[in-house]
Amino acid sequence: MAPLEQRIRLEQLQLALGNILNSALPPPLAAIMVTLALYNTSNVASLTVWCATTVIFSLAYTHDARRGLAAGIRPEQSAAKIRRLILQSALFGCCWGALPWVAFDPHDIVGGVLIFAIVTALAANAMATLAPILPAFIAFILLETAGPVSKLITLHDSGFLVLALGGPLYVASLIGMARNTARSTRAAIMLRFENIELVERLEKEKAYAEQAHREAEQANRAKSQFLAAASHDLRQPIQAQGLFMDVLDRADLPAPQQDLLGRIRDAWQASVEMLDALLDFSRIDAGVVDPQCRAFSLQPLLTKLEQEFGPQADSKGLVYRCRETLLAVESDPLLLELVLRNLIANAIRYTDDGGLLIGCRKRGDNLAIEVWDTGIGMTPEQQREVFQEFYQVGNSERDRRKGLGLGLAISDGLARALNHPLSLGSRAGRGSVFRIVLPLTEKAVVDTGAEPALTQTPVLALRILVIDDDDAVREGMRQLLNSWACDCRTAESLEQALAACENWRPEILISDYRLRAGCTGAETIAQLRERLGQCLPA
Repeated sequence: MAPLEQRIRLEQLQLALGNILNSALPPPLAAIMVTLALYNTSNVASLTVWCATTVIFSLAYTHDARRGLAAGIRPEQSAAKIRRLILQSALFGCCWGALPWVAFDPHDIVGGVLIFAIVTALAANAMATLAPILPAFIAFILLETAGPVSKLITLHDSGFLVLALGGPLYVASLIGMARNTARSTRAAIMLRFENIELVERLEKEKAYAEQAHREAEQANRAKSQFLAAASHDLRQPIQAQGLFMDVLDRADLPAPQQDLLGRIRDAWQASVEMLDALLDFSRIDAGVVDPQCRAFSLQPLLTKLEQEFGPQADSKGLVYRCRETLLAVESDPLLLELVLRNLIANAIRYTDDGGLLIGCRKRGDNLAIEVWDTGIGMTPEQQREVFQEFYQVGNSERDRRKGLGLGLAISDGLARALNHPLSLGSRAGRGSVFRIVLPLTEKAVVDTGAEPALTQTPVLALRILVIDDDDAVREGMRQLLNSWACDCRTAESLEQALAACENWRPEILISDYRLRAGCTGAETIAQLRERLGQCLPA
C-alpha cells in the first residue's frame, strides 16, 4: 500500500481536478462576455488576442483535468501532477491578471467596475475550486490580483491607490479561508481513510472469526469422533480386565491372593469410575449428548438408586431415606439416573453424620426431585463454583478417593441438555439440597420392571459364540462363560464366525457393535441368522 501522505495528496488532487471540471464553463464565458462588453476600436487587437488566449488556455486547463481523472493517477505520481497543476494555475492567473492592462480605461467607470467584479469573482471561484491544493490557489490568486493592483498603482491617482491597497487585504482573506478549507478537506480525507481502514480491519477480523468458527466446528467434529471411538476403544481393555477378575474371583485362590485380587479390583473400579467421569464430561462438553425423552414412572428409578447407594450410606453410619411417589415424568431415564447418581454419591461422600433424604415435590405441572444431606455444606462463594469442572469442596490435597470433581459438572451439563433446571441451596456446616425440576406427564407409561440380581454363580451350560475384534475381551468372555459351564467359542470377524458355525451350532450370539473393516455387529448377526435361522438369540 502507498504511504499515507501520498494517498492524501492523491485524494486532494482528484478533488481539485473534479472541481475544475465542475466549474469549466464560467471562465471562458466570462472572457467572451468581457470582450464583447469592452470591445472598441482602441483595444480591438489586444482584447481579441487576450480573449482567444484565455479561452484556449481555459479549455486546455479543463481538458488536462478531465484526462488526468479518466486515465487514473497513481499515488506516486501525485507530487508531479500537483506541481503541474500549480504551474497551470499560475499561468491561468496571469491570463486574468493581464485583463486590466488590456482593457481598463480610467474614464470608463462601468467598464472598470465590470473588470474588477470579474477578477474578484474568479478569485472567489478559484478559492472554492483549488482550495484542496492550497499552493495552486495561492499561485493563481497572487498572479491574478498582481495585474489589477499594479495597474491601479501606475495611474498615480489617490483614489485608485486606495483601491490598490485593498487588493492585498482581499487576497489575504481569501488565502486564510482557502487554508481553513484545505485543513477541513484534509481532515475529511483522513477520516475517510480511517473509516476505510476500520472497515478493512473489521472485515479481516470477521474473516478470522469465520475461520476460527470453521476450525472450531472441525475440532468439535473431530472431538465427537474421538469420543465415539474413545467410549468404545478406551473401555475395551478396562472391560477385559473386569472379565478376567471375575474369572479369578471364582477360582480357588489362597487368602493372600484373594486379598491381592480385592485390592486389584478396588484400583480397577476407581479407574473405571474416573474414565467414565472423564468420558461423560467430554461428551457433554462436546455437545454430543442426545436426550431420548419418554414418559416413565419415577419410583422404579428411585428404588434402584436406593438399592445401590443404601448399603454405601449404611457403611458410613448414615440414614438413607427415600420418599415414594406414584408420579410419572417426561425425561431421558438413563441421563436422569446419571444426574441423580452423581448427586446422591456426592451427598454420601460429603456427609459424616446424620443422613440424606431423596424426596419429590409437585410444583404445578412440574416435579422437583430433591436430594437433602446433613453434610459439610458450602459457603456462598463455594456454591458459585461448585458446578465448575474439577472443583471440590474440602479436597485441596486431591484425594483420589473423593473423585475428580466432575460429578456436579456432569450433572449440571446433563440437566441443561435435558432442559431440567438444577439448583442448589446450602449452609456451611448444616448441609445442602440439590433440586432438579422435571415436567410431569399423563402419557401412558410402560415399565419393563427391574431385572433380578444374580445372587450366585450361574450355570448356563449353553453353546455361545462371542464375536469381538479385541483379543483381551474375547479371551475374558471365553473364560468367564466357560466358568459358567458354557461351551464358548470366539471369532473376531464375520468370516471366522461363519467358519466356526460350519460343524457347530451356537445357541446364543454375543457380538460387539463396532468390528473391523467397517462391519457392525448388527450386520454380522443378521448374516449369521440368515445362515443359522432367524430365531437365534443375539
